Amino acid sequence: MEISDIVDLKSVAELSVIDVAGYYRWGEDIRVIPEFAFLADVPSDAKIKISCEYTEYLWCNSEQAMQLLEWDSNQQAITKAEQISS
Repeated sequence: MEISDIVDLKSVAELSVIDVAGYYRWGEDIRVIPEFAFLADVPSDAKIKISCEYTEYLWCNSEQAMQLLEWDSNQQAITKAEQISS
């Protein structure tokens, strides 16, 4: 797969380890996980390979994504991506 550009959205969030993993998976000193967001231009015919922690993926527009995403940080990343790509 050829990706032409990757743009750092400068969107950084901190997610609670408890909210993500359910327990202090990496010891009690690690309480938050940094989350970074990027924008990539991917060909529409790209074959996507997902890791074992996922069961499916979906190509959708930003409006659909906003309805599907649970985490505020992901929704904020979509908003920033929209601003950059328009």
